[in-house]
Amino acid sequence: MNKRQIWIVGEGVLADWVCERLELNFELTRMEHSQSLAFSEGHGPDVVLSLLDRRDTDEEVRIQRLTRAHGVPYLRASLYVDRSFLGPWSFAGQEGCLQCAEIRMRNVHPNKPIWSAVTTAQSSESYRTAPKLWTVPFLDLFAELVAEELNAFAAERDLRYVQGMYAGYDGSLKGQLHRFLPHPQCPECSTVPDDLPELAELKFQPRLKPHPRAYRLPNPKLTRENLRKEFYDWRMGLVHHLYRETYSKFIPITGAELPLETENHTEIGFGRTVTFNDSEFTSILEALERYAGMIPRGRRTMHIGSYSEFRDQAVHPPQLGIHDPEQQKEPGYRYHPYDDELKVGWVWAYSWREQKPVLVPEQMVYYRLSQTTPEQPPVNRFVYETSNGCAMGGSLEEAIYYGLMEVIERDSFLVAWYNRLQLTELDLEGVKDQNILLVKDRVEAMGYRLHLFDMTMESGIPSIWATLINPADDAAVKTYTAAGAHADPEKAIMGALVEVVTSMPIYEISMAPKRQQAEEMVSDPTLVQTMEDHVLLYSHPDTLPRYDFLFAADRPVKSVREVYAKWYEETPPEDFSAELTGLMNQLLEHHQDILVIDETPPELESLGIKAVKVIVQGMLTMSFGHQFRRIVMERVQQAPVTMGYRKEPIAPEEINLHPHPFP
Repeated sequence: MNKRQIWIVGEGVLADWVCERLELNFELTRMEHSQSLAFSEGHGPDVVLSLLDRRDTDEEVRIQRLTRAHGVPYLRASLYVDRSFLGPWSFAGQEGCLQCAEIRMRNVHPNKPIWSAVTTAQSSESYRTAPKLWTVPFLDLFAELVAEELNAFAAERDLRYVQGMYAGYDGSLKGQLHRFLPHPQCPECSTVPDDLPELAELKFQPRLKPHPRAYRLPNPKLTRENLRKEFYDWRMGLVHHLYRETYSKFIPITGAELPLETENHTEIGFGRTVTFNDSEFTSILEALERYAGMIPRGRRTMHIGSYSEFRDQAVHPPQLGIHDPEQQKEPGYRYHPYDDELKVGWVWAYSWREQKPVLVPEQMVYYRLSQTTPEQPPVNRFVYETSNGCAMGGSLEEAIYYGLMEVIERDSFLVAWYNRLQLTELDLEGVKDQNILLVKDRVEAMGYRLHLFDMTMESGIPSIWATLINPADDAAVKTYTAAGAHADPEKAIMGALVEVVTSMPIYEISMAPKRQQAEEMVSDPTLVQTMEDHVLLYSHPDTLPRYDFLFAADRPVKSVREVYAKWYEETPPEDFSAELTGLMNQLLEHHQDILVIDETPPELESLGIKAVKVIVQGMLTMSFGHQFRRIVMERVQQAPVTMGYRKEPIAPEEINLHPHPFP
């Protein structure tokens, strides 16, 4: 029986130790570097193995390119100061390669420049020639692991290091297998398709609910255990840290930290439910939702140019609500002035009104776009964008529904704020969900005042404004505000409720030392520059009178069942898609269009998760930093008239231009 052939790249301690274990079962050919790899027709090994006494990803990538080009499997093993790395395998035509692993590891590192600098230093001549002090047990164990994997390959058994990497430590002789997902921007193996109009087509499938009042459809793959297995790993995961928030007084909160690829910073997805396990499930999903909405990962942007170039296929950006040119003079404003000749990226969206794909500015879909290399075209950002309208679901229809809920919630809030609408306060007694009353009783027992108001607009979707007030004279945070929207009014209430009662205790700690800064903001709104500044401003007691329009003595107070009688008396459709279609058609009666962009990254597909961005053309979108407000005057003026709050549209000079209190 012929022995399998292994070409080994590497001349050093590790290569000597591993070759001693392999030479009985394999035919070995050793070479010093990648330049010695000489593939030819009919001449090549069964596998290439690199064994380097250093971290040299440039060399390993060169090997990978050669092996993939010639259809030869490749396994990497290397030593790194006091650590050992084994894997991943790289196979021609398959995603999930060495470069993916390196990108994932770098993303998780808390200081990316240091990570890159150390890797570069290990390729230097001084490091190569320096004496190494690896212990015999460390080398012996690692060499055995490499040999085991090659023996498994020869015997055609399951391989451990496909989309996986072992990291070991000399001091403790302990190691761990880390799993990673193929990276959609990997320059070596990504198969992400170009952004084409046919990929934006939207065709709903019938989606029967388990019961008519259910708005999350069954997805047996979508469990906390599967989310952890697929996305959480402290060294290589999309989510690299899960924790329980210790400052929450009322509801279990967990956080899922998502490292950002271009910054030494993390985004955090929060879960707020009645149990820690459910909160962890929700926090991972929220982190993934943010991951999907930051930059395009499921498709490659192909259109770069001005609106003038694409006007026959594109939505005119001012129709989506951009900044007033006068705002460019305000402190902290840092965007390009928009004109129809400004060159930007464009992506395909589906127009619900026109029932066809249209182009929309990429920067109004993905909120963390940046130019990461000189070869990329500049973003030329002209508008502030957030995750407003980004949502996920177990199907495309479900994701679109929850994207609409967020757009409706925030639009309703801003309409009410700009117009100082006198909303109906809700009496919570009589609700079915007893958790609502439990949370209400808890916060009121702690001395807080809780108020919830109905701010439902023409969509008919119950929309809730929640405000928590600390009446204490020395309150670190005087007020905190949140909102919720859902077809089920009790879910909308609970959504707003958990936001205010979980956030208030946390901000009471972080805001307390910043009272002087908050006081300066009270008289100077231009100091409100970030999302946290909005919370800080309304932590100050002098801002409480800005809520007077909500607390007029003659304000209406009604029970939840009275305000939302239709929900309690009528049964919703059994087909989720039919209900969603009805809602979208209803919105078109009042708004110019609904635009849907599929943002789903390939990493989410294995669990059947879909991610979208929904834009309702004509509605208000949330922004943070007073200099970045996006006021669509027609919406601000007409919505209260349509809903009967005002007989005449508000005059522009009467609009409430205090920075909003939304977090």
